[in-house]
Amino acid sequence: MADLASGQAGQVAGLTVIESNRLTANEVAAFHKDAFTLAVKAPAAPRDGNGAAARAENGLPVRVYLGFDHRNGQHVSLMNTFAGTEAMTARVDGSDVVFAVRVAG
Repeated sequence: MADLASGQAGQVAGLTVIESNRLTANEVAAFHKDAFTLAVKAPAAPRDGNGAAARAENGLPVRVYLGFDHRNGQHVSLMNTFAGTEAMTARVDGSDVVFAVRVAG
């Protein structure tokens, strides 16, 4: 059944079809569920250690720093993380196999 609110138009030949306004009318993109990977890591906590922690919140590694800015007389809180993505490939019979493709016609 189509879920038009999410852009999901159903299935064709076992593939879930989703509409996207990021592709032109004559483009298609297809990818395996393992085609892309996301890596995240919390930066190290500052050396002063006061009000700082690096930990995972709901599975997302973050660094949280709570402090006081004496110059402005305000509390400050900072949160950050390192993140990166990569398209995955596999070596099959001596060739690199890519799990995603974009076709323009």
